Amino acid sequence: MEVDSKPIARRHTDFDHVQLPEPQGAGSEPIGERINTFINAYVIDTTESVEFGFKHELVFTAITAKREFAVHTKGGKDDAIKLLRHRCLKKLFAIVFTENADHFTRGDENKSGSLAFDNGCALYSPYQIDPLDGTIPLTDLPEEFLELINGVTELRYCLTFVERIPLKDQNVAKRTAIQLIDVASWMKLDKTRHIQFDNKAYYTSTKCPDDRMDGGKVVKNGFAKSIRPIGAHLALQIDGKVSPFFKAQKLIDLCEELGGSRNIGRNRQMEQQIKNLCVQTTHLPHNRIFQIKGFAKYNANELKFEMKAESGEMRTTSVAQYFEEKYKMKLRCPDLPLIEERKGSKASFHPIEVLYVVEGQRVSNTKSTATMIQDLIKRAQKRPPELMKHIEEQAYKAFLDGSKHENLDAFKYRITNRQLTSAADTVFSPTVLTANGKASDDMKFPEKWKLGNMDRFVQPAKCTDDMFCIVFERCYSDRDAEDAIRNLFDAGRQRGMDIDSRNVKIVPMSSSFDELRSFMFSKVGRAGAVIGFTSSNTDCVHENLKLFEAETGIVTLHCTKRVIDQVLQGKPLACGNIMMKFNQKLGGTNFKIAPPQELAKYAPKLAEFSKTWFSKTRMFFGLFVSHAGPQSFADRSAGIPQSEPTVIGMSFTTTMPTKQDGWWFMQEPGENLILDMVEDIVKALKCFHKANGALPNDIVVYRNGKSEGEFKAISTEAAQFKKAFAHVADNYNPTLTIIVVCVGSNYRIVTEGQRGLDNVPPGTCLTAEGCNPFYKEFIMVSQRAIMGTARPIRYNVVTEIQGTVGKVLMVDELKLITNALAYTTGIVTAPISLPGPIDSAEKVANRGRNNYKATIMSDCDASTSSSGPPRELRHDGSTDFFKKLSHKMETKVDHVHFWA
Repeated sequence: MEVDSKPIARRHTDFDHVQLPEPQGAGSEPIGERINTFINAYVIDTTESVEFGFKHELVFTAITAKREFAVHTKGGKDDAIKLLRHRCLKKLFAIVFTENADHFTRGDENKSGSLAFDNGCALYSPYQIDPLDGTIPLTDLPEEFLELINGVTELRYCLTFVERIPLKDQNVAKRTAIQLIDVASWMKLDKTRHIQFDNKAYYTSTKCPDDRMDGGKVVKNGFAKSIRPIGAHLALQIDGKVSPFFKAQKLIDLCEELGGSRNIGRNRQMEQQIKNLCVQTTHLPHNRIFQIKGFAKYNANELKFEMKAESGEMRTTSVAQYFEEKYKMKLRCPDLPLIEERKGSKASFHPIEVLYVVEGQRVSNTKSTATMIQDLIKRAQKRPPELMKHIEEQAYKAFLDGSKHENLDAFKYRITNRQLTSAADTVFSPTVLTANGKASDDMKFPEKWKLGNMDRFVQPAKCTDDMFCIVFERCYSDRDAEDAIRNLFDAGRQRGMDIDSRNVKIVPMSSSFDELRSFMFSKVGRAGAVIGFTSSNTDCVHENLKLFEAETGIVTLHCTKRVIDQVLQGKPLACGNIMMKFNQKLGGTNFKIAPPQELAKYAPKLAEFSKTWFSKTRMFFGLFVSHAGPQSFADRSAGIPQSEPTVIGMSFTTTMPTKQDGWWFMQEPGENLILDMVEDIVKALKCFHKANGALPNDIVVYRNGKSEGEFKAISTEAAQFKKAFAHVADNYNPTLTIIVVCVGSNYRIVTEGQRGLDNVPPGTCLTAEGCNPFYKEFIMVSQRAIMGTARPIRYNVVTEIQGTVGKVLMVDELKLITNALAYTTGIVTAPISLPGPIDSAEKVANRGRNNYKATIMSDCDASTSSSGPPRELRHDGSTDFFKKLSHKMETKVDHVHFWA
């Protein structure tokens, strides 16, 4: 049956009509051991709150000779521009308030503490303010305004009333009320001491010294804040944060740290780091901020242009000569490449030595290295006692510790010192089974298990085709590589795998993109797998291997020297871990799970229900939406369509929860909803049917999300599942459950241990008193935290549709199932933080994005990365561009766990 691929979902602005499932309390049967926990949340006293808050819009409109625009929309989404815009708007508000104090206040309320301004255009007050408009004299404009906008002839402001917001009783939990309280709580934050991004704030370097990192970066400390209903209370949550930032310094000094002055303009990694970075000029009467496009092809001596001399004649001059004549500045480094400014279709060039890196720019994921991420993780690790003390310090410094807060007082809200507590269940763990039966328990950690010497994989893989081991850059001799392969394959055969090290050919090779590509394509149809040995994971080999894996359909396995050295020593753990990955990549399954054995004794009703939890009648999906970084302001201003897509990773189970398949597809950038996945759902259902001989009766979907504001929108994606059901079979109507998985919440939960505060045990799930009472929500820590403090995951059920077959799951069932799925990655013998399907979907999405980027980079030795994507990946303006891109970038690996 042909699938109509017309998208169901579209951008919506109003999902108020969508009904979410009703909250559900715990059942009567125990699901685990009950413990007490402490939450990083403090009660907000709302008993005396005013009845209404009032929202207004204060819009500043700048008028130039060519156009007019709202100041809060001016500039890009880059950190430096955001901070500049916020400072500008805050000062403009202060000017308007000072000039019109009587208009903004009532009676003796003559301070701005009665108001809450979000540094955009939203202004909240405990009373309605009459409309107001006027102009600000150009002579009064703050310096930040002049840095943000040029050529303004007039600046107008207009204050209008928007809505009245109920704040009493149950209304306090509504989104509009929470937004008001959130904005008011930020107002007392000292902006000279902190820099703020949405719900996060970090210390400025002048008030708190930054911790240095390699590569011209620093680590800033701060906190994240959120306000949400928890149990019977409205609560303030604070969590400590550490993030990498670019150091505020001369751009030339940054380049020195990234690779030395000799490599400026010649180093691809250096150009990647400075691309889209915001810098400020240092030589102009009114210095300005702009975004870097990249290194120019010419230096200050080589680039010449026509200019009018004082005599009126046109003459040719170089950039170096121009600076010497115009600014009386003799350039110290005229031989270094110029910096090209992002300016739409126009080009502008600057000597590198007159530019300064603006403070407050976070290091994006695309510019983070593996070494930097590991360093950051170590810095962020705080054990529960240290973390809770850190949170108290952050609350004190941000005036969120219960001390006087004029902006909250105006609405009669008060942050208390009362920390929230909640009961929690340490839910029963699933039973892990190998081909020999129940896996052996780990004596030290009860949630872990061991694969004994005689334990075999549930489904050992078989590969009798030739395989190749590429030794990159001669990191090993041929003999050492052969010994490593022999040790690995011996470990695999011990688990039942049908593989022979004599079928593996050793191939020395450079890390050249073209050489590897030529080799991989020459082995299509002739190789069962390709294994790559490299000295480290910091080069491009991994990305290129995975790109060619997708293009050729040949499964690849990448191993670094650190691990292979252990394999050569015959260490069983290293060999076993690698072969668990390899078995899955070749189509095998390492182990399977069954419901907890304790249910039969403590919860007989749940034990009866559990017979279908992991049967062949239930299918689990994982959906992960991965967004591209923001498009540069210059490209947006020039109307250039964004080419880098949003990537969706889809994973799903087939014969058992540990047997997974999946792929990625792409859609237009920035879209949170998955617009068109009917064809992919149909394809997945057919895979399930082929593996089991029947379609599933129950489907449970784990979908990534960020906040409550997305829940209703994501719930509408159920329509695409219903449409897919109609395509695969007549009258097919399974039961559907969609759960939003929120990873980045500010939740931290700890318990009282023998020596004070300690991490909660794996499988800890808060009871209803620790969750949002307005959603069907549960909050869980599935993993064991060894180094720091565990971060819980929030799960919210947004769709429950009872079909003609299957059964809607109770919340206690969902808790036990979700915890059990954290045991299904197949490559570790312990639970991870996420259920296997959503963890797999994230890895698949990341693989798709990395392959897109690797295609753009084309070659590790490329000298430039500023030219944008190649023609075939560049947006051609067609409405189906991203669908065509999905087909071009799709993986050719057939139905195996290739992302293991």
